Amino acid sequence: MAALLASPLAASYHFVLLILPVALLVDSDIGPLRRAIALALLAFVTSPAPHYFAPLAHGLGNLLAYPRLLALGILLAM
Repeated sequence: MAALLASPLAASYHFVLLILPVALLVDSDIGPLRRAIALALLAFVTSPAPHYFAPLAHGLGNLLAYPRLLALGILLAM
């Protein structure tokens, strides 16, 4: 996960590699809420939905234009 988070040119198909770490995270003894959050973040990261935030990429909106970075950071912290 850290390698994908640090990669500057990760394409959408690279995030399929997250399936195994998230499966191991879900299989561990965590609560049902954290399990649902991890699966929702995986679904968001691997979907094309983060591309719809690209129009926000100007000025201070640059921080909002990369939601995949935030989602991966949360997954890494979990």
